[in-house]
Amino acid sequence: MLGVVPYIPDLRIADEDSLSLEERRSRRRPSRQELDIVVVRLPRISNYDDVEALEHEAGVVVRFVEQPDEVRGADLVILPGSKNTVSDLAWLRARGIAGAIEARAREGHPVLGICGGCQMLGEVIDDPHGVESTETQVRGLGILALRTHFEREKTTAQVRARVLRPSFLTDGAVVEEDVRGYEIHMGMVEPGHREASPFEIRSRNGRMEVRSDGAISSDGMVVGTMLHGLFENEVIRAHTLAFLRTRKGLPACTPPQRIPSKQAEYDRLEAVVREHIDCELLWRLTGLCSISAG
Repeated sequence: MLGVVPYIPDLRIADEDSLSLEERRSRRRPSRQELDIVVVRLPRISNYDDVEALEHEAGVVVRFVEQPDEVRGADLVILPGSKNTVSDLAWLRARGIAGAIEARAREGHPVLGICGGCQMLGEVIDDPHGVESTETQVRGLGILALRTHFEREKTTAQVRARVLRPSFLTDGAVVEEDVRGYEIHMGMVEPGHREASPFEIRSRNGRMEVRSDGAISSDGMVVGTMLHGLFENEVIRAHTLAFLRTRKGLPACTPPQRIPSKQAEYDRLEAVVREHIDCELLWRLTGLCSISAG
């Protein structure tokens, strides 16, 4: 017996499995004084903790949904990452959610596609190597001028970027502050000529690399990006919520809410674990006696 780790309230650490999304799916509908942010719960959803910071904001309700009528009335719809973009795109069409998202785009309502969701918003997905399916080419939703080409090798990178074009993510402003995030995907996304990119990559894994990321609609209301962790950036989160509140006729949130970083939360977990278990016994049991418990 090493000890008992107590329950830690409001700990911002990603859940282990997407089964935990059941609670979010059944979450109450927001009042008229709250923002309704809807995440499409794809069957093969990934990186669903991209919206976790939003869940800790006052006056914000984040719901994971599977029906087109819940997409139509939301203040913001997010198409998240996917473990299989092609299959989940087919599911979107079968459910009628694809049509609801296309209608939102036509009517000028905010839509954000992240990673696989960004690829779905594009025009074409090429898969010549059969990475995700037997189809060599699949038609996307055609909302953004993007073309995805799947490669055999997965891209994983820590990224620093800057805002290239204003959108609802920046409340229409050009943000000078660097944006941090990460990439984890199979496809290479090539922007078309009709729309500009919302972000410009400045470095990947600490090495300078300048290239555009994703695409943005001409009205700035539909954004596709391959960057995970956007809302961990306080400046992006604050601008997005300010835009949505203004659009809904709600007062601004004053002062802006400070959300602990994920690193700070892991540090908090570490401190609680160290306090409540016998670390010296743990080191002996694991053969790490030479490692200081401090």
